Amino acid sequence: MDEKQHARRPRQWLLLTLYLSIGLAFILGIGWVIRNALPGRSPAASDLPAGAALQTTATPAPFDPQLENPLIVDDLAIPTLTPPAFLLPPGYLSVESLPGEIVERASYPLWDSLWLQGQALYLQPDGSRQKVIVQAWLGRDGRGRVLVTDPMPQEADFSIDTPVAHAWAINNGQTIFEYDPSSKSLNPSQLPNRWNNHPLENANPVLAMIFPAGSLPPSESLLPREAAVLLDRLVLAVDWGEQRYWLDAETGLVLRQVSPPSDGQEPAVVELLSVVFNPGVPDRIFDFSNPDRWIFEQPPVEAAALLATATPTPYPLPGFTPDITLTLQDGLPGTAASGELYLLLTASQPPFLRQHIRVDAGCLAASQECKAYRLPPLDGQSQATLFWSPIGGQAVLLDSNAAALMVYDPQPNTFRLVLNGVHPAKEPAAWSPDQSWIAFSLQSTADGGGLAAIVRPDGSELHAVSPQLAGQQEVIGWLGGERLLVLHSILPPKGQPGAASPPSLYSLDILTGVETRLPFEASWLLAKSYPAPSPDGTRLALTQPGTGGDELVIADANGQILQRLGIDGGNPQWSPDGQWLAFVVAGGKGALTYISRPDGSEMRPLFDTSINPPLAWAPDSQHLLLEDILQETLSSSDDRRLYVLSILDGTARTLGIRPADGSFELTNASFRMLSP
Repeated sequence: MDEKQHARRPRQWLLLTLYLSIGLAFILGIGWVIRNALPGRSPAASDLPAGAALQTTATPAPFDPQLENPLIVDDLAIPTLTPPAFLLPPGYLSVESLPGEIVERASYPLWDSLWLQGQALYLQPDGSRQKVIVQAWLGRDGRGRVLVTDPMPQEADFSIDTPVAHAWAINNGQTIFEYDPSSKSLNPSQLPNRWNNHPLENANPVLAMIFPAGSLPPSESLLPREAAVLLDRLVLAVDWGEQRYWLDAETGLVLRQVSPPSDGQEPAVVELLSVVFNPGVPDRIFDFSNPDRWIFEQPPVEAAALLATATPTPYPLPGFTPDITLTLQDGLPGTAASGELYLLLTASQPPFLRQHIRVDAGCLAASQECKAYRLPPLDGQSQATLFWSPIGGQAVLLDSNAAALMVYDPQPNTFRLVLNGVHPAKEPAAWSPDQSWIAFSLQSTADGGGLAAIVRPDGSELHAVSPQLAGQQEVIGWLGGERLLVLHSILPPKGQPGAASPPSLYSLDILTGVETRLPFEASWLLAKSYPAPSPDGTRLALTQPGTGGDELVIADANGQILQRLGIDGGNPQWSPDGQWLAFVVAGGKGALTYISRPDGSEMRPLFDTSINPPLAWAPDSQHLLLEDILQETLSSSDDRRLYVLSILDGTARTLGIRPADGSFELTNASFRMLSP
């Protein structure tokens, strides 16, 4: 090749590249004109930028059994949806989202108010299909109204003139009014104690679908399938347990749920037909003096923009550098005189490997960078917490995936199998004060409930403490060396007869098996607020009814109330020295974490969060570890925040893995107390 040919070749490549770029730009420009400039084009879901105003959605087209790839539920064809050919905006749920993030968004979706119309479709044993139509106004502050039709054939037309068969409304947070269409009268009833997100969440299957907290399958069974479009909105389709769910990718609201058929007893399909986000809840729907207004209506015309959740300080930008950086290490750490923090580390990329890490607790309060030492990985990939013995010698782990109970010894840094083939019903596990017993809830083979069981740390002497009590027994903790505190309730298995019994607090004598009910009112409030025994087992912190509403109280180990704190707080946590209480006060848009002395003095709010946060006290009783979710951009592990809070000055410092070590989610915090 001569020098002239050699010199011309780069120029030829440059010209070819230029021509190809011009041609590609021309093709893309023609496509844009066809999609956007020609008449008759309506906005598509792919046009929605992150943070765009949420608009009134249209009713979807009827089911078409001729679609190429339907999901078959018996003989009912549910169309699967073609994945959109675009990237989801930042902050939206996607197939790359961690299961824990998807669960969190579905449990606490991002909306302040809703107007919706939906339906539940039932497959009858004779092959016919029926539907029930639901309209609702709902507010996150607990207000709302729900209108429901009688069952009608699937092919029957629905209009706003269709008679209302059932209706409920709640406006004051105390009383639910049920509408009787035959007499056009309103019958008041007491607000149910058992609810998670809204007093009307169990009014019908449509509301049960959009308020799924407390009834969702385990996150281990969640499998993201595809991004799609439903109701002109971007959605994420996931297989979860035995159902398929379609979640609004921006807000996390469940828009559709498909279940296996069940002979007409349970709906095969529950779906929203139209939804308006944040229209407000109008006062006119609570005109109890005029029941004639309780009729179906057209959807609101305008929808408000989704409001950001207020926070006390600005959140770091995505890809943030934490205030306290954890650098991953192998090997054994040195002596941590002030105790240790243990966390579950979950990779944000497949195969989502899980491994515990340990950090010097003193470093968290004094440094900007701390070493995090890896624990041996577990074969079961269990997402579980380490529960420490009182002097920090050992920790127990309930591995529900592997049906095993493991004990971790920090000195050789090893796990050992204590029990195999056991099925823990629920965390936590609790060590007796003398460390001679481990208590936990063991799944019962008789009725599917959970029995309070104890076992020696070497795996011997496993037995149920009070099997005659039956029901669901949730271990809370210890009241001294020989009494176990449990939350007892009865919930008959689904589809079987029997009366439910709300939770009561019991003290179980581990030597005799005798159960003693503590003198607190049986109420679902106990399960919602979750009582906590003090570190020495002599006192209890729990929520009880008061003259002005529910309030946090302190009682002795026999159930006698010693102090009322005058505030409706839940999830109380005692500091290790027993001198402080941390608890959560729920609100319409999030929750406030408070601290107080047990006598109610020095009470003050400490931190504003978007969810009801998990809390853990550091061994020094001066710092709290708190987990929060940044709801506006919950699409990667960076959006889950861990904060180290100082109760002395209220400062909050973020905690995270050094970015160079990879992208991880940190959960399941526990502190190891070291004996003096």
